[in-house]
Amino acid sequence: MDLGKMSLFAVLKKRMDYIGNRQEVLAENIANADTPKYIAKDLKPFNFKDLMRRQAMHVSPVGTDSKHIGTEPARMREYAVDDPKPYESTINGNQVVLEEQMTKMSESQVDHELTTEVYKKNMRLFKIALGKQ
Repeated sequence: MDLGKMSLFAVLKKRMDYIGNRQEVLAENIANADTPKYIAKDLKPFNFKDLMRRQAMHVSPVGTDSKHIGTEPARMREYAVDDPKPYESTINGNQVVLEEQMTKMSESQVDHELTTEVYKKNMRLFKIALGKQ
């Protein structure tokens, strides 16, 4: 039995992928905290309704590597750049606020823990149903 094909586990997997991609983007922001004119990026929020709508409407190829031809990496399409406030820019034009990035990293960690707990609970339910506690 492939759990990845079951809708709940498929959504949990996509959620974990989203959290991993968001961590990468936030780490990039933190790494570029001193880069002139760098604008902080974030991923669009994970939305279950949008996920289901996209899956039902169409399926399109998504590259898993930047060297793939004719596709774009999965996380590159999902950027959301917040409108920076004028006081959040440094003299060199950098718009990364480290405190904000660290808060977002903490949120991602909490989301990760929550998602793994939901996964564990559902696995326990399967074990109980199969009589293998």
